[in-house]
Amino acid sequence: MMLPKIHIFFHCYTGKDWEHITRSLLCYVANHEVNATLIGDRQDELRLRAIGKKFNIAINVRSFEQDEVYEHEVFSWISENARLNPEDYTLYFHTKGAGNSSELNDYWRINMVYYFLSGWKKWFRKLVRSKLEACGPWFGYHDSDEEFGGQISRFFAGNFWMAKNSYIASLPDYRSLKSSHQNSRYLPERYIGLGNPKVLLVNQEKVLPVTGADGIQWKILEGNDNLKAKRKLFRKYKLNQLFVQNAFIRKIAQNVKGGEPQKSPNLKLAIVIHVFYLDVMNEILRQLDLCGYHSDILITCPPELELDIVSVAGLMTKNDRKIEVFPMENRGRDILPFLRMGNKIMSYDLVCKLHTKKSDYSPELSGWRDYLIGALLGSEKTFWKNIAAFEKDENLGVLSPGWFKKYSGKKYDWGSNKERSDELLKSLGFGIAAPSKTTFPAGSMFWFRPAALKSLLAKKEILDDFEEEAGQLDGTLAHAVERIIHVVAEANGYKVKIL
Repeated sequence: MMLPKIHIFFHCYTGKDWEHITRSLLCYVANHEVNATLIGDRQDELRLRAIGKKFNIAINVRSFEQDEVYEHEVFSWISENARLNPEDYTLYFHTKGAGNSSELNDYWRINMVYYFLSGWKKWFRKLVRSKLEACGPWFGYHDSDEEFGGQISRFFAGNFWMAKNSYIASLPDYRSLKSSHQNSRYLPERYIGLGNPKVLLVNQEKVLPVTGADGIQWKILEGNDNLKAKRKLFRKYKLNQLFVQNAFIRKIAQNVKGGEPQKSPNLKLAIVIHVFYLDVMNEILRQLDLCGYHSDILITCPPELELDIVSVAGLMTKNDRKIEVFPMENRGRDILPFLRMGNKIMSYDLVCKLHTKKSDYSPELSGWRDYLIGALLGSEKTFWKNIAAFEKDENLGVLSPGWFKKYSGKKYDWGSNKERSDELLKSLGFGIAAPSKTTFPAGSMFWFRPAALKSLLAKKEILDDFEEEAGQLDGTLAHAVERIIHVVAEANGYKVKIL
């Protein structure tokens, strides 16, 4: 099915931390064209364009220096564009929290990214195939909105959404509406709900009725009274600690979300993730939150991503997780950072190694990452089954996914890495050469017992031998290390199992 065109609109307020907020948003629309309004000066515009260039985004920018412009200009642009392109769709998001920085706004923005923006392509396909008119997170209503004459007002709270242009074109022209509206501060947030659209609420994956009282009644969340009503609301809408109004509400959210006591393995666990692509990191973190155990997370990354990762990762994951971020030079792909973490890794009993793999060089590998992560922690059942395998067998050293069947390359081939692998094995003191036939964790994601790879993790002499990044597809030291993982585990007296 050929999808219609989607027009992406972004409003950027250059307030506190706006640049890293912008990076954490635009990474999800990489390689697309974006229409942006900017509240800032010429230097801010140049910085915005530089961020867009980093993600291969062609940005059309309209700049304004007056704070009171708010989001009015971008909504006038959206309204005009919808009338010119009624068969297309519109995606909208903005730097929420940059103009009014607070813990609440940070949680709120990350929540909308978590549930909606990170998976906008999926929601786009669902919207196109449905008879619905809009989708987004937190679609609620005020049942007595003074700004709208006391009438019921429906809106996407936080103002991240996607809609059919034909629906937007059916609304009043925004610029004309604003000129006739005396108090227009919240008009942008209310605008998309004026036509009472049929909505797919993405953080619940359910359709809200066009009429009725199924919207979220924000007035119930104000103050500390009516505890029973609040608990009922949290259960009904599955709210969690990512969207809260104060510490009191957060405590309720965590209690309701918690449910049954968390399982606890007999082994000390860590998840090691090398991050090069922020959008993929968020997918992985979201998957980890579904696995039912809050294991420690150790993240390695290029230095320029550290601030974005620290701000996003801590908010996207459970509050009681231990998350550490280690910036490292962009060399040796995910392998060199993994080896540099050797001492830290050895303090755990069991580790899952992951990275933000994309394999853009080959269309046939587009599903490889999903396959690998699915095999390792694709569900709570899978997660605990893999841990149980190590608990039941003390000699199990490595558990890795099988060969990705859609890949047409030769199965478990040494490629250009046989000679380098021989040298590496000898340097580790095993006195053996790489076998002619072997298996390895292709894609470099696997569960392992650190003791099984101790000789490799402790081999500090090879850390300076990794090549500079040049887009290599084979023949590097990183490729050689990947291919000897199973060999090293077996040489250390441990078993290897392929899922």
